[in-house]
Amino acid sequence: MRIAVHHRKYYDELVGPPVPIGDEVITKFGRLQTRFGVLTLLTPHDCVKARLAAHLHGKDTRP
Repeated sequence: MRIAVHHRKYYDELVGPPVPIGDEVITKFGRLQTRFGVLTLLTPHDCVKARLAAHLHGKDTRP
């Protein structure tokens, strides 16, 4: 399942496991504690890889 939410400043994408970037399945994640609970996030390095992969495969619709 994949849900994308577009905001003016941020881009949120909620995906279920396994989380792939290209052919690589991501197994290490960052975690952010909030007052609402823990958010599991891609690392900054994996965010860049995901954006580049989307751009190279023509699936990146963001400017």
